[in-house]
Amino acid sequence: MTQFYPANHPHLRYIGRFDTRDPTAVRFAWSTSQIQWRFTGTSCVAHLEETPNLESLSNYFAVRLDDRSPTSFKLDPNKTRYILAQDLEPGEHTLTLIKRTEAFFPVVTFRGLELDAGQQLRPIRNIPPHRLEFIGDSITCGYGNGAINGEEEFSDATENADQSYAAIAARRLNADVVTLCRSGFGLTRNYDQSTQPTMAHRWEQVLWTDSLRWRFQTQIPDAVIINLGTNDFAHEPPEAEVFVSAYVQLIQQVRSHYPDVQIVSLIGPIMGDDWPTNPETNQPFPSLALMREYLAQVQAVMVTEGGQPIQVLELTPQIPERGYGANFHPSLAQHQLNGQELADFLRPLLLQRNFSDD
Repeated sequence: MTQFYPANHPHLRYIGRFDTRDPTAVRFAWSTSQIQWRFTGTSCVAHLEETPNLESLSNYFAVRLDDRSPTSFKLDPNKTRYILAQDLEPGEHTLTLIKRTEAFFPVVTFRGLELDAGQQLRPIRNIPPHRLEFIGDSITCGYGNGAINGEEEFSDATENADQSYAAIAARRLNADVVTLCRSGFGLTRNYDQSTQPTMAHRWEQVLWTDSLRWRFQTQIPDAVIINLGTNDFAHEPPEAEVFVSAYVQLIQQVRSHYPDVQIVSLIGPIMGDDWPTNPETNQPFPSLALMREYLAQVQAVMVTEGGQPIQVLELTPQIPERGYGANFHPSLAQHQLNGQELADFLRPLLLQRNFSDD
């Protein structure tokens, strides 16, 4: 016998963006969306559903139980009950369910969980005091970071946002993490060179496929970290005026929701002056130099608007010695390095908020 606790139970903690219009069937899509609970007993079963999509991709989840190493599992469209823990020592346990895959995968519905008969959910202890929110592309999604090498093609099994630089930095700083990211998407144009929609059009949504807007005052971050531009520069650098204007508009959007938030702009580890190649000269565009220049212009514009200065961090670029993820995206080793350096960069910026390491 088991005891069922519905998705709207007050002791369930949701981290990220969730569609709660039906409070007993909570829907979510963004990477690193998390559901956390503390419970008594020796086992736990989650009720999760996803609808098959045309690309035959399924969501993967990470499970963090107490102080154990994370495990993972894949959703099955024909299955609704997933054993997350069993044969535990009697007593209290804390479990966090984390969506590894990104927002264009099937939307997931969480209906609740089962515990052993007579066992209970209890309030979460030691809630992190701060929150980081990321707006990014495939790098922030952890695209292909579980692949063996750069020649490997992307698959749902190799994407792990829980091991992205964003999630790693948040754990280093004892912060909740919210990631709003989509592979192939940029600020002014996407990898496929389309210009509608871009991340600037979608980051305010609860779900990727639904126009429902997020209630921004429910989870206010201490910092918003923007890592966009890699796809904008993928074929040729965008015009300075276009890119700088769009970047300023995005920051203004962010500040319209979070007036006092610290904003950090990242230059990602794929950016360099060795790609892409200018077909007219057969020489590479100076993409990295231009990205630095564009962000300096953004900083200058934002100084005139007041508020917290915009900070810029250039992440250490990827190199063959650290390996590559699928399609030559950052590897797990690269994410570890970039996550640590981002945490080191953010720590002094957030000291005034009594930010503490875990």
